[in-house]
Order: sequence, then C-alpha cells, then structure tokens
Amino acid sequence: MKKRQFNVLYIIFTILIVLIISFLFIYFNQQTKNEESKNICQTNSDCVKVQTTCCPCNMGGKEICATKNEAKEYQKKLENCSTTDLICPAMYGCTIQDCKCSNGICGEINY
Repeated sequence: MKKRQFNVLYIIFTILIVLIISFLFIYFNQQTKNEESKNICQTNSDCVKVQTTCCPCNMGGKEICATKNEAKEYQKKLENCSTTDLICPAMYGCTIQDCKCSNGICGEINY
C-alpha cells in the first residue's frame, strides 16, 4: 500500500515539475518576443535619437536610435534623474548624426 502511495505522489510531483517548466518556458519566450517587437520600424520617421543616461551625450552621456515607443520608455526612466545631485563629465560623446530604419530595425547614421 505504501509503495502505491509513493508512486502516486511521484507522478503528481513529476506532473507539477513539468507544468512549472512549461509555464516558465512560455513566459520567457513571450518576454523575448515582446522585446524584439519593440524595435521594429517601417520607415525612417519611426526611428529617433534618444538619451539613455541622465547626462546628455554632449556631457559624457549615451544616446541610441530607437523607435518612438522605446523613446517614451527611456524618457520615463530619465524622469527619475535628479539634476541637483547630478555630476556629468565634460566629455563630448555624441556620435549619432541621425537614425534610419534598415531591414525593420532602427539603426545609426554616424558622423
């Protein structure tokens, strides 16, 4: 009798493990698809330069080419930058002249 109970518990445990692994696989696969779809563009006007750090590129910060939707997300993150405590190095780091849509992905046109 105890052996039969052990087998039933083993089967239930195995099924739970398989379900958890399946759920995690589906979840992370969906997250990857969402990330890939963020940077999809149709025309050059879909792509914009966006500041990614609290310091602008002319003061040592970074910028990238992104879709307008991604740009909104970066701008939202930059709202948390405190200008009173911010120290930016006086280094010119701007390398992007313009952005373009190439094969459905936003890319850089460098100086």
